[in-house]
Amino acid sequence: MSKELMIQSTGSLSTWATEQNLVERVSHVQKIMGAVMRKDEHYGVIQGCKKPSLYKAGAEILCMTFGLFPRFDFKIEHLQNGHREVISTCTLYNASGAIVGSGTGSCSTMESKYRWRNAERVCPSCGKSTIIKGKEEYGGGFICFVKKGGCGEKFENSAPSIVNQVVGKVENEDIADQWNTILKMSQKRSFVGTTLVATATSDMFTQDVEDLPQYAVQEKKQATQSTTAQEPPNETTQQATLRIAKSDPYNLSDELITDKLGTQDWINASPSGYKALQSEIKRLKALHDNKAEEA
Repeated sequence: MSKELMIQSTGSLSTWATEQNLVERVSHVQKIMGAVMRKDEHYGVIQGCKKPSLYKAGAEILCMTFGLFPRFDFKIEHLQNGHREVISTCTLYNASGAIVGSGTGSCSTMESKYRWRNAERVCPSCGKSTIIKGKEEYGGGFICFVKKGGCGEKFENSAPSIVNQVVGKVENEDIADQWNTILKMSQKRSFVGTTLVATATSDMFTQDVEDLPQYAVQEKKQATQSTTAQEPPNETTQQATLRIAKSDPYNLSDELITDKLGTQDWINASPSGYKALQSEIKRLKALHDNKAEEA
């Protein structure tokens, strides 16, 4: 049931909106989107998708616009090994107290982002996740990398305190720490979904704000300039990876890039080095997207 969303509209079928009413309503929402709602704060656009995603802050703006007030009810289902699923029901009321819409959303600690964590090697001396593989020309082994905030301690290639550590995708042993998070996420999912249906704005978020006529020319010009500056023609895969690594929201430090590539000569780094850098970018993107979803 995770991420499930069900919506009910309770509007009266005997109440008809005129064509003029609908035009004015759509125009008003477009004006609100352009004047009040901001990208990455009230809504976001996932790369490769044309449909913007409405954030909780954006749903609050829409409810304020139409004078709607939410009420939430929760149901908690206890699963094995301390896992939980929270089902949230959002009901929207107008100023007179009439229900204009309701919907449910759920979130569970069994979802991958909450169930699993990425375990990294930690230094037995200082306890920080700053262990790197030493270069063979300098004796190999493992090093608690000072430039990453480590203590500088060195360990042999076969040091049990290092090689016996479990790394990679592991079960989150502190699952109770996620209970409050999934409660808020289920609330957000039901609230956003119900708001879109109750305010009849679902299709308005199938286009970007810059596609609206009053903003098209200026935004298109800015987008063209930005693309020209950020995406040089004929760049290699290595150059593209480095450009992304140094761009927002990643902006990796030179030390971290060098660490991932395993060499000071970035452009001529090995394919395995670039694979490690791309994995780090992918990890940071997932963190960024999770924060955006929780906004």
